[in-house]
Amino acid sequence: MSYNEEISIYLRDNKATLAKQVVSQVLQKMKLSISSREREEAVIMYTDFFEFFSFSILNQSEEAVPESMLAWSKQNAERQVTSAESISKIVRRYPPTRDVFSDLLTALSISFTLTLQQHSMLLKKINQLLDASLMETFHSYEQLSEEYRQKQEAELLQLSAPIVPVQQGIVIVPIIGNITPERTRYMMEETVPAIVKMRAEVVIADYSGISEVTPEVIYTFDQIGRILKLMGISVVTTGMRPETVLKVVQSGINVSRGNFYSTVKQALEVLADGK
Repeated sequence: MSYNEEISIYLRDNKATLAKQVVSQVLQKMKLSISSREREEAVIMYTDFFEFFSFSILNQSEEAVPESMLAWSKQNAERQVTSAESISKIVRRYPPTRDVFSDLLTALSISFTLTLQQHSMLLKKINQLLDASLMETFHSYEQLSEEYRQKQEAELLQLSAPIVPVQQGIVIVPIIGNITPERTRYMMEETVPAIVKMRAEVVIADYSGISEVTPEVIYTFDQIGRILKLMGISVVTTGMRPETVLKVVQSGINVSRGNFYSTVKQALEVLADGK
């Protein structure tokens, strides 16, 4: 029986024990405490890992890394993203993991009287698998972080210009924070159609919460106002600070055609009086 067959059989027959040994020693080296669920997931993954490793030694498998290890790596990345923690918390586990595998393979090499070349081959294959796992972790973390960021941005956009019904046919759209190109595009593509769908007759655009007004912002909101008016919806503007009013006047926009009030309360009172 060749050394490949002997090592392969040993790894396959002792995969569960070896998996528990690797997990325990890595945690011990790092003085790290993890949940029982994480520990169980790691043991299951390394059990599959040793099964794959034993098969690849015997059959010279071309598969780069077992699917269970890729899934585990992705799961680790996802856990960091959802908990808003750094990927370094996972990455720093790899060096001690390599040390544990190195010690394990050294012991096996001595036990099975392997040559230095045979030992190096096994160690190289282990490192290739760990490298593949590390790369999958990084890739998944970057991909999931971007997806999570886009999801958060979409949720923030929905909150940036909410439509608040206050009376029959009257809605308030409070404009809050900084106005970015993404927000103006969202308002043009999502907020305006939503207002029309609600069959609003009057829109009160409140600017009291806006951080900064640029010429681009002024132009965009003027365009939105024009679109709403073309659809038969009246636009009332409230909460504009003196410096904002000055910028609007300097922009050349004809403010005489608009309805401006200092507060939402005042606008509602005027609308209630039918003025």
